[in-house]
Amino acid sequence: MSKRQQSSDGYKDQLSLFDLLTNEKAERHEKSQAGAANINARLKEALALTLKEAPKSREQVCDKMTFLLGTEITRFMLDAWVSPSKEGHRFPAEYIPAFVLATGSLTSLHVLTDMCGVFAVPGADALRLEILKEQESLKAKEQGLKKKLALLAALEGK
Repeated sequence: MSKRQQSSDGYKDQLSLFDLLTNEKAERHEKSQAGAANINARLKEALALTLKEAPKSREQVCDKMTFLLGTEITRFMLDAWVSPSKEGHRFPAEYIPAFVLATGSLTSLHVLTDMCGVFAVPGADALRLEILKEQESLKAKEQGLKKKLALLAALEGK
C-alpha cells in the first residue's frame, strides 16, 4: 500500500484555507443574485420538517409558543405557516425563538443564519444538555447490548 502524499499545507485532497475562502466568496456571490434571499420556501420546509421530527405534537408546540410569546398560536396558524400551498401565510420572524424553544430544534434558525453568512451554535447549557442526552442514549444502548450478550450466553449454555 502506498502512503498518502502530504504537502506542506496538509493532504493534497484537503482544501486550503485560501480555497475555503474562495468557495465562501463564490457562494456569497450566488446568494447576491436577484431573489436569492427569498427564503420563504426553505423556511416553510425547515419548519415542517422540524414539526414532523419533533417529539411533541403540533398542539404542544402551539401551547409552548403561546406561553412563551404571550400571544395565542393555534394549530390552524401553524399549519398555514408551514404549508407550501399557503403562499400568503408567512411565519413571523419574531416567533422563531419561541419555535426553537418549543421544538428544541435550531433548523429554522439555521435557515436564516446561513443566508446571512453566519453560524449559530447552541449556548454552553444547551450543548451540555445535548451531551447528556447522547450519554444517556449510549448508556441505554450499552445496557441493551449487555442484555443481548447475556441472553446469547444463556442460549448457548455457557
